[in-house]
Amino acid sequence: MSRTRIVKGNITKIIGGNYKIYSNDEIENIGSKVIQIGKEGGVVYGDPEKFIPPPIDVQKSEYKLESTYAHDQMMSLAKELGEITFMLFMTEIFGYEIEAEALSKLYRDLRDNKIKAPEIIVSKSLVGRRGGPAGYSNKRKKIIVNERFVEEAVKDNDKRAELMAALVEEYGHHIDNLLRTELTTNGIPDTDVKDEGAKFAYSLFRFDIFNESQLNYAKAELPAFKGDLIIDFTTLHTKVTEYVNEERHYTEEPGDDISNYGAGRNRKHNKNAAFAHGDIEFEALADPKSRLYSDQDVRKIYYGNWLRDFSQVIVGFTVRGTNVAIKAQKNKVIKELSPMQLSHEGWVKLIKILAIKEFVFDPLKDAGKNPADDYATLEKTFDKEYGGLTKDILGIYRPEEHIDNPYKLKNESDYKDDKGKLISYTYEGTGKIKKLYSGDNQKSWKIDPAKNMSFFFWKDFEDGDRPSSVTYMKQQLKLAVSRRGKPEGFRNLGAALHVLEDYFSHTNFVEISLRRLGIDAYPWVSYYKGKQHTEIPVVSGRFLTDDTMASVGPKMGDLLFDPKIKEYKRRIPGQRSLAEKFILSVLEDLADGQKSDKAEKSSNYLGVEYATWLLWFNQFLTFQDFLAKEYQKTDKQEWMSRDFFEKLGSTSAETLQKGMGYTGQVMAFFPKLVVNIVLGSFDNIIPEAQSHLDKNYGDCPSHSQLAKDSYEHPLNKISAELAKIAVKDVGTQYKNGMSGPALADFVANKYFVHPSSPNARWSDKYLIPWVNSQSKEFIEKLSHGTVYEHAHHEVQAISDKSVKKIKEIMAFFAKKSK
Repeated sequence: MSRTRIVKGNITKIIGGNYKIYSNDEIENIGSKVIQIGKEGGVVYGDPEKFIPPPIDVQKSEYKLESTYAHDQMMSLAKELGEITFMLFMTEIFGYEIEAEALSKLYRDLRDNKIKAPEIIVSKSLVGRRGGPAGYSNKRKKIIVNERFVEEAVKDNDKRAELMAALVEEYGHHIDNLLRTELTTNGIPDTDVKDEGAKFAYSLFRFDIFNESQLNYAKAELPAFKGDLIIDFTTLHTKVTEYVNEERHYTEEPGDDISNYGAGRNRKHNKNAAFAHGDIEFEALADPKSRLYSDQDVRKIYYGNWLRDFSQVIVGFTVRGTNVAIKAQKNKVIKELSPMQLSHEGWVKLIKILAIKEFVFDPLKDAGKNPADDYATLEKTFDKEYGGLTKDILGIYRPEEHIDNPYKLKNESDYKDDKGKLISYTYEGTGKIKKLYSGDNQKSWKIDPAKNMSFFFWKDFEDGDRPSSVTYMKQQLKLAVSRRGKPEGFRNLGAALHVLEDYFSHTNFVEISLRRLGIDAYPWVSYYKGKQHTEIPVVSGRFLTDDTMASVGPKMGDLLFDPKIKEYKRRIPGQRSLAEKFILSVLEDLADGQKSDKAEKSSNYLGVEYATWLLWFNQFLTFQDFLAKEYQKTDKQEWMSRDFFEKLGSTSAETLQKGMGYTGQVMAFFPKLVVNIVLGSFDNIIPEAQSHLDKNYGDCPSHSQLAKDSYEHPLNKISAELAKIAVKDVGTQYKNGMSGPALADFVANKYFVHPSSPNARWSDKYLIPWVNSQSKEFIEKLSHGTVYEHAHHEVQAISDKSVKKIKEIMAFFAKKSK
């Protein structure tokens, strides 16, 4: 062929002979044709947008290998899960950047048998540029396995387990490739061979070691062998079944659950943070200078306060019921997912887990005691010290417990749970049954001219059982005194203090007080123009669905959104972590609900078999218990190796453990999914109640407008300071032995008054210095009806990547179902 010789960047001569290039500068090609160097498959230069490099050359072996195991598992998964659940499952494995449409196509193509298992090529050489035993070619869409790997698998059980794991991993790369290329509208380019591990590797490995001792996963054909590749788990199977059948007397199995400033403590680790209910009580009652109460007693008081925030989640919208779910939920897709709601009992169990974390596990951890993450042990401590948590202790959402304005609340008093029972509880100390609220009677929220505040603060309305907030608070104070010194008494005191604290946070008491001092603070009464502070009524906000999400969501998110199954660590057989108990509770409740679900599905793609997932998760936990017992056995023997699976000498056992471990991890996304669907499609709910767009709200502003819970609210800290003074006062009177009726009247008459009352002058001692310490610009801002968007900010706090993906998938389905 001819030779191009380039000297100093210029072409000087073309001659025959060997090909050589000499250049001191750049070599520039201005031709319109591609320049190819070498034979086919060599280096090629051309338009990078149009050019696709050829696949890496593979020297095919005469060996043959066939396996549809991973594909069969994937097909099974698509048949067992509803479409939305499957799509979210896949995002946990392949990443949040995968398009919703691609995930939907994958699901439907698997269900419709349009996707086939990829071909497996046996190669004479090692695979890929790094020389691995197996790999996947994106260009060929085929799995490649080195022939020596196949030879070893034929001869050795552990190598067969390794080969099975490799085939599942490379199948995962195949699915990943399809999601990013063929199934998506915006393709993402991939490198030729991927060698990095995939989460998918073991997610599909759901071998039932409890019922089977062998796994047949492939066929191989070699000169000296032709037949099935089978992993033998006989030894492990025998041990596991013996473990399951034996009397497990060495540990107690965890039993069933028998026995607003925002919720939480923001300032525990950051003294400059905004106040929450827990901060107010700890700083007022456990101040080292006064030491009214011990930290443990304050926790018992705060428990009663904390329960009031979390009881707000028990409303018609969130509880699985016979006459609520379909009526309340507007989104068609959510309806079709029914019963993707928890039962009343299910919510109580989950909130108890949160309480155990808040009041037992976290305090021990904060004290440096490194507590065991064992639900049964922690639950015993919690029940003993706090009196447990039942449906009656938790209660349900009642506006009087928070000084909430019942304006436009629906009548939910006839709502029943999935067993046909009214959603209700037995009110402590009275034996009275309290149902969900009877709804707006068009009277409670009107202004009481004698007290110049809304009627619901002080006046009881017998029609439909609508007690006032002051009545509820007095009842709790009297109960607290009658149980003084007991956990129950502290809990009742905390419930009463919740109402007292909300008077400063959820009403316009502070704003009217500032106006009394000459500050033009916006009072959240739209007709205040031209009126004196004495004429402006004390009001609170109405509490609708978005406020439930904003107040309860972030705190629940602390555990709900991180129930991960950690890497295997030594445990006591039968031990369950808080996260595992949480996942179990969700799956058990949903599986139970599905038994009674009679609703017809409008599409054969929808529907979720929770019972199947519960079975898998229980298998995972049982296998972990088996491993824990095996560890105990080997600890009694003298082994040189510290590694458990080396002691067993079984790679196949390790493969099985990893497979079940990853299954457990994927299960962890269910609580996240459930709570987001239960507490709403955020984008639909929040605009529904954000009344800051309503300029004519009169004396009925929304909770999100008026509440000072938000970290960004300029009045958060001063309202909390006033609440601290009041709480300390009440806590002192309680400790000093004031009688129940006297304490109830004392608190009501001193604090639940209009700012113009002489009884409210105590606040001047704190308000005047605070006003004097603020800048002119800050004070000026208080005059505007600024929306602090409490709900918006708090919902954003839990809007992590997985939540955003849930919203994207729900939006995809909403559009698709129109």
